[in-house]
Amino acid sequence: MGIQSLSKPSCLNKRQISPGFESKRTALYNCLSMNDRPEAETPTSCSSIKFEVHNRSRWDYVIALLIFVAVSVQGFFTIHQVGISWDEPYYFIRANNYLAWFSRLGEAGSFSRETLSRTFGFEPKRDDHPPLTKLLSGLPLILLRERVGDFWAFRMSSPILFGVMLGLIFLRTAWAWGRVAAIASVVCVFSLPRLFVEGHISATEMPLCFFWFLSVWSFEAAARRRALIPLAGVCYGLAMSVKFTGFLLPLPLLAWALLYERKNLALILVSLLLLGPLVFCLLDPGLWHSPWSGFIEFVRLSLSRRSWNPRWVLFLGKIHQFSPPWYYAPFMVLVTVPVFTLALFFLGTAQAIANRLKDELAGSCLIHFLFLTAMTMPSNAPMFDGVRLF
Repeated sequence: MGIQSLSKPSCLNKRQISPGFESKRTALYNCLSMNDRPEAETPTSCSSIKFEVHNRSRWDYVIALLIFVAVSVQGFFTIHQVGISWDEPYYFIRANNYLAWFSRLGEAGSFSRETLSRTFGFEPKRDDHPPLTKLLSGLPLILLRERVGDFWAFRMSSPILFGVMLGLIFLRTAWAWGRVAAIASVVCVFSLPRLFVEGHISATEMPLCFFWFLSVWSFEAAARRRALIPLAGVCYGLAMSVKFTGFLLPLPLLAWALLYERKNLALILVSLLLLGPLVFCLLDPGLWHSPWSGFIEFVRLSLSRRSWNPRWVLFLGKIHQFSPPWYYAPFMVLVTVPVFTLALFFLGTAQAIANRLKDELAGSCLIHFLFLTAMTMPSNAPMFDGVRLF
């Protein structure tokens, strides 16, 4: 967010741009320069300027593919260098149980309530998240276990998701701010220490990051193309199917829509509220016999986690029960994010505010950052393991 250009793009000429692009570029430049004009002279079309102002090229897709390959390959070759995280043993057992269930499909009782509950059911204090993360780990476990071993094959879904996400980040940023900003964005995300580690372990954080980003992009695209509205609902359902945090995604999406694009908002919200829970229930066979009561019970347990899963957090020399002080997340961001990335973040934030949030991508980044930070501040929000949960 800190390296987008506010000047008229100089790297494009009229032979390289599509019809109508020159007028869009000029309008954008006029809008971004309006701070020097009297209020009465402000162009009325500024609020409708879209954030994809750079011309798309097939080379963007080539670069995104190269990013995916590079990130995935480095993950494959370094995945054994990261120690076992404390959630992975439970997830490993569950993933193997899922595969065993798939191998017995068609047998008597394979779809019984008892079998589905035993295989996919909610297990407080052990595996209290929906099945999608373990399902994603199951495919490489089938394909690669003979070649690299069971546990390392179980982890292989994470570098793949990490690579795909960084490739998509490049495309999203390149089409808004240009390739230089896109490459810088990829480098900043890749070099985040915690996220780099998440790209090597099979936990819920990498799938949540991936489907959160996918949901945001599909929602913002659906705001202008009705054909993409069902896709937004499906992506939201996938985010829900990783962990409860994904349930909260409509809140920052709604804030973005109210600020930038309200045209298809009602239809998109209907899609999210209908398709999201539907996808969630379809991907959790443990809910198939009683989807409504199972869905409500999952939400109830997720909101009352403090009562059945107490935790203690050591923060600045003091032990806190379940949740540290409200400033825990901002403090941890400041001390764990690389200085270069922090500098770009503060620069981009100042630039976005000075520009009155006219840049939709910068506004989106800021909205989601503020939302995720605010989500850590209530006293019933689970906060432990450093920056893992935000």
